[in-house]
Amino acid sequence: MSVAMEIIWKVSKLFSKQVKELSEEVGYDLVTEKPLLRRKNK
Repeated sequence: MSVAMEIIWKVSKLFSKQVKELSEEVGYDLVTEKPLLRRKNK
């Protein structure tokens, strides 16, 4: 894998993690703008 592709892969993985955490915090999917299903154990 080229250095550029490796950098893009690492950044996209970090961004994905942050978006998932933010979605859970605000309660809706940031891409679809639909509410997340609530977990029963919360």
